[in-house]
Amino acid sequence: ARDKTEHFIDDSAAPIRGEDGKISGVVLVFRDISERRMAEEKLAHLAAIITSSDDAIVSKDLNGVVQTWNHGAEKLFGYLSDEIVGKPITIIIPPELQDDEPRFLERIRRGERIEHFETVRRRKDGSSVDISLTVSPIHDAYEHVIGAAKIARNISDRKLLEKQISEQAEALASESRRKDEFLAMLSHE
Repeated sequence: ARDKTEHFIDDSAAPIRGEDGKISGVVLVFRDISERRMAEEKLAHLAAIITSSDDAIVSKDLNGVVQTWNHGAEKLFGYLSDEIVGKPITIIIPPELQDDEPRFLERIRRGERIEHFETVRRRKDGSSVDISLTVSPIHDAYEHVIGAAKIARNISDRKLLEKQISEQAEALASESRRKDEFLAMLSHE
């Protein structure tokens, strides 16, 4: 541009022909596509983040059918993207928790977000995994809810540690009760 700024452009050219059919000039059309290019770069950046995340990042439509499945979801649940996209998300929900999905979908349809819901999901090999789940509505250009984005984080290690701490606390409390009982018995003698 005259002010020395640079812009991304699309350009096209068309010949100008005289009455005799000979080319007498060219019409050049330049269109500034800087905003589009910046938007494409932002989308590529976000896609790279989603692709490389260790968390499972999944999208589904309002019928609960998986639309996208990142590498983190492949690692966490054991299903490759090609194996699960187009199938119901209920594949990874244990039978005893199947009622969660309709409730989640109803909340999403209302535009609500579900944050840090701790639950259990089922891997491809049938094993269970403890997860923290955040579900957010996906809106179209007209702000209509068209689906949901889910982020699932494996919290199995934390749950195991919490269980161990609880067991140790119970063992210490039991030992303390036995000690108190023993001391009480000695004081009565």
